[in-house]
Amino acid sequence: YINKAQHIIEGLGIDVEAQYSLTISSTPGGSVTDPGEGRFFYDEAEEVDLVAVPDEHYHFMEWTGDVSAITDVNDPTTTITMNDSYSITANFALDPGWYSLTVSSTEGGSVTQPGQTQPGGDPFVYTANTTVPLLAEPDVYNHYHFGNWTGDVGTVGNVTAAATTVTMNASYSITANFELDEGWYSLTTFSTEGGSVTTPGEGISVHAANTTVDLIAELNEGYQFLKWTGEVSTIDDVYAASTDISMNASYSVTATFLTLHPEPVMATLTISSTEGGSVTEPGEGTFSYPLGTEVSLVVEAASGYRFFYWSGDVNTFADVDATETTIIISDDYSITANFGKPYLQCFIATAAYGTPMAEEIGILRKFRDEYLLTNPIGATLVEFYYRVSPPIAQFIAEHPSLKPIVRAGLLPAVAMSAAALNTTVEGKTIVAVLLVLISTALTVLLTRRRGRDPRYT
Repeated sequence: YINKAQHIIEGLGIDVEAQYSLTISSTPGGSVTDPGEGRFFYDEAEEVDLVAVPDEHYHFMEWTGDVSAITDVNDPTTTITMNDSYSITANFALDPGWYSLTVSSTEGGSVTQPGQTQPGGDPFVYTANTTVPLLAEPDVYNHYHFGNWTGDVGTVGNVTAAATTVTMNASYSITANFELDEGWYSLTTFSTEGGSVTTPGEGISVHAANTTVDLIAELNEGYQFLKWTGEVSTIDDVYAASTDISMNASYSVTATFLTLHPEPVMATLTISSTEGGSVTEPGEGTFSYPLGTEVSLVVEAASGYRFFYWSGDVNTFADVDATETTIIISDDYSITANFGKPYLQCFIATAAYGTPMAEEIGILRKFRDEYLLTNPIGATLVEFYYRVSPPIAQFIAEHPSLKPIVRAGLLPAVAMSAAALNTTVEGKTIVAVLLVLISTALTVLLTRRRGRDPRYT
């Protein structure tokens, strides 16, 4: 940014001397005293003194980072020439015969002896073979007890004792672990950008088992509360900013917020057609819409063809049999407009009942729309039925005495379709298989009878 600003200023004809930044840091075991640590600014070509000072029992190792302009990377007292912006680090190491001990703890207590190492801070330092006392103190007020020591615990005297020792035969990092008392659970609460959890507050709180805890999320201006996420099975209402949670275990939940005018979530609609026609609105191919959009669909049949039905992801269709209909986009969808020859209009069930308005045909059509056309296997079955049905339907129409027999044969299919419309997905699958078997048997029967008819020999 500095260089960019310089170029802009130079473009305006203003003579300004170039400046560069120098960012300095150090590893545990020492510090940079000159010019200090942090970010500094210098004129171009300026020579800057660097001084790194080790802590007791440490020694300087080297400078690392953007070191091309440093006079001597192995010297703790050196210089750097500012020909560009640089970031450098002073590295320190323990003297021979000395080891470091890094100590931390989990929620529910702390290590009081020798203490805890602050994140990014210097560890404790001991001579080789020193025996160091360890003391972990649980937060008994909040119903915690000591669990165990973990990490580099090979020389810890007793990993399950809160008061023990560690023998410094190398550099170690250990953690004191605390656990909740029996009958107590923790609730950890977070929030996304746009608000905060005001009750019980954010962070970890401890509650007795089966306690009902109030949850209140407050939103910032320009945001709206969306829902609680995480381990929400016992939250009374995940969509309410003010609700409660039953503490049957330890939980972690997050209050999520949205801006009042969020970017829409998009989904795709892929449209295709079979031979004999096309989709004229919105066209064919893949389109992108915001979730919840109602999309108009219009098909047009070619000469000598007619539209039959829509197949694919048709759960949110207004009418799968209509040439002009709509679909509501609630996910990524793929749909197909199916066309065929006009004579395919007459099917076995229609021929048997004598009218497409029969109640039984309505049941079969609803089962087709709500289950068969919504999955690839079902759509294939429908396509097979439409392909073999017309000549059989014609034979039935020409032999009225067959209609009662066919209606009797279709009765189980109608009954199972009606039952499937109000049953589970597994039940619908079984019914679909049975319908295929019935349809196959009926097709074979009628084909044989048709074969014995002298008109077809």
